[in-house]
Amino acid sequence: MNPEIDYYTSAQAWSASATVSLTDLFAAIRSDEFAPRILSIRQHLNDGLKLEAENLKRALPCVSLSGCVTGKRKNAATENRLAHSALLQIDLDAKDNVGWTVEEMRNIIINDPHSVGVFTSPSGNGVKGIIRIQPDPLTHKESFLAAEEYFAKMSLTIDQSCKDPIRLCFVSYDPDAWLRDGEAQEMQPASKTEQTMVLQDAAIEITLDDLKDMIAVIPRQDYSEWVKICSAAWNHFGEDATAILANHWPEDRPGEYAEKFRDRLERITIGTLWHHASNNGWKPSRTLKKALNEKREDKITTAISMPIDPVSDPADRRAFPAEDIYYDTPSGKYLVKNNNHYTVYGKRSPVVTGLTRHLAPQFSKPADLRDAVTETILNRELDGSVEWYGAMAGHARGLMKDHDGRQILITSEALIPQPVAGQTSLIDDIIIQAFPDPQALIVFISWLSTRYLAVRSHEHVPAPMLVVAGEVNSGKSLLAWIVAQMLGGRTANPHAAWSGGTLWNDNIVGAELLLVDDCVGSTDIRSRRNFGAAFKEAMYPHIIEMRKRNVSAISCRPVWSVMVCCNDTPEAMQIIPPVDNDLSDKIIILHCAPVVMPIDTSSPDGRKRLQADLRAEMPFFANELVNWQIPDDLKDSRSGIKAWRDPELSDSLDVHSPANRLLDLMVNSNWMDLPREFTALEVESRLLSMDSAVRDQARQLFTWSGACGSALAKLAKLPNSGVAVSSVDRTKKTNKYWINLRGD
Repeated sequence: MNPEIDYYTSAQAWSASATVSLTDLFAAIRSDEFAPRILSIRQHLNDGLKLEAENLKRALPCVSLSGCVTGKRKNAATENRLAHSALLQIDLDAKDNVGWTVEEMRNIIINDPHSVGVFTSPSGNGVKGIIRIQPDPLTHKESFLAAEEYFAKMSLTIDQSCKDPIRLCFVSYDPDAWLRDGEAQEMQPASKTEQTMVLQDAAIEITLDDLKDMIAVIPRQDYSEWVKICSAAWNHFGEDATAILANHWPEDRPGEYAEKFRDRLERITIGTLWHHASNNGWKPSRTLKKALNEKREDKITTAISMPIDPVSDPADRRAFPAEDIYYDTPSGKYLVKNNNHYTVYGKRSPVVTGLTRHLAPQFSKPADLRDAVTETILNRELDGSVEWYGAMAGHARGLMKDHDGRQILITSEALIPQPVAGQTSLIDDIIIQAFPDPQALIVFISWLSTRYLAVRSHEHVPAPMLVVAGEVNSGKSLLAWIVAQMLGGRTANPHAAWSGGTLWNDNIVGAELLLVDDCVGSTDIRSRRNFGAAFKEAMYPHIIEMRKRNVSAISCRPVWSVMVCCNDTPEAMQIIPPVDNDLSDKIIILHCAPVVMPIDTSSPDGRKRLQADLRAEMPFFANELVNWQIPDDLKDSRSGIKAWRDPELSDSLDVHSPANRLLDLMVNSNWMDLPREFTALEVESRLLSMDSAVRDQARQLFTWSGACGSALAKLAKLPNSGVAVSSVDRTKKTNKYWINLRGD
């Protein structure tokens, strides 16, 4: 399924500027085409600049996922100018789905048979899902209503705007954007009869007098909630509810209620009104209570008389064994095992229904079944309680305890290729081309072998950071992709969390490979040092602290590997932390030579073919990694592999270190009074003085108050640098340096 969709230069465009295929859209989203603009938006949001981020987002290109329009977008659906693509946009925003993580919402979409694709939204706080529906503009709204009801059963709320068939979707940047290979199952539109049953909720007879009592206790809400309450009343009673609503909440302008009735939210049921009234002290009458009890009895009786058949009907009617139910105490959510993942429910009712179906065959009386379900739920809230849930790199799915003994639930695990004997001619050809230096080739395979074995054994083993540097389009990203697939396919970029950009690091806990791929390097030595220090703290201690917004931190040990891909220019390699004494044994640097692809990868189909051929060999490659023997001269007792570095790249890094840059500045200044003694402040003042020939370069070097002193201290430790510590002022905690650049 590869339909064509309209492409717009921005959300303000009246008409499409081009037509693109769905696969081309996803290829662009996975690539770096929109990366700078999307990353800028996310950084603005992290900095609290919401208005600036919104302005940047509205300037992004857009697509109309549900098809192509002839002429202008406005009224295209009603004027029969829309060629429907059989796709429905599903927007799941964090603000509408409180407590859900982006990863959890992505997993729900990916594992649903109706799903065509999913990618992370431009803000990074939501997901854009795509499902398959009937390619008919006339049934688009009914298809949306069916999807809304479908996902509501999983406690997920879809943005109402998606009912518009010409709704625009902003492009994004998501290297892990998922697109289904085969055909998705078509979601059928909701029939008019089904809609009426949902909207009227005829099982409970609520009168207009009941409505009056309910409305009377509800104070005026904010606009969004007020519209929902009014819609709930109208959907149940029709226009007869308007007089009661207007009496309690007078119109702000004439005709307001008539207008809102026409545009009411059609999927809001009387349950919303019931919820608000109950929260404000309303109590149902005896007649209503009796009706509710009878409804519950009918549901339980139905569950008893129609138990689930696990062979012929497992997909449509799920049943929950008690041992598959867990309870997250911080959020109050239920987690239910669902094949190879866990479904999260924000409400108890779906869990009660699923458990009732499972227990129904054991009981003949509804009252006994109801009591058993209630007791089982209470027991699971206690015995199945967890204090954290989510994916954790390298760990098997299921219950475990963190370092402090708190029970946590791992909801997914890495699916690594399992070792099988066979030939790896394609993978071998790519790796040998990338690393023509035999030593670099051995180091790469040795490093990957230790990382694969760590993930396979679910045990973290410290390992050096692997840096792969090469020219543009040399194949670095392909190597990173191969590494990622061998470690389970889950990646995350740790640069923001580790360079001081954010306090939170929960976005990286579920990825076995922490990958920095062609990230813009920072010339600020503090940022690079932060990155190096955070890497060391993350990879080498026994435990680390995982910090997530609004959730208590947990102490755990993810099975991580760190890989950095960058160009081999001095500027691009500034992403690498300074290789000083603390990190000299913790960073591997390899040079990547250009790789000639065996398949033309200039098109999405070519890239898919290459990836399919590589995946076919990965079980054989896994077998090689399991049996790989690291040479004795590269073995390390702690991490298994020593931190070998390409000599030329290491020299380039040293030349561009802050210490050597400072030495060049002093040499080029031609100071005539050397040798003599200086403080760091005196050296900095000379280089920044108005008559200094290197003033501009010095300003770029001294970006923080201790930059000069730090560089002088490092020069003093280097042989033949011409800089030495001459005296130490213990009181002021400063050094004086004897500088002799003439060599005499």
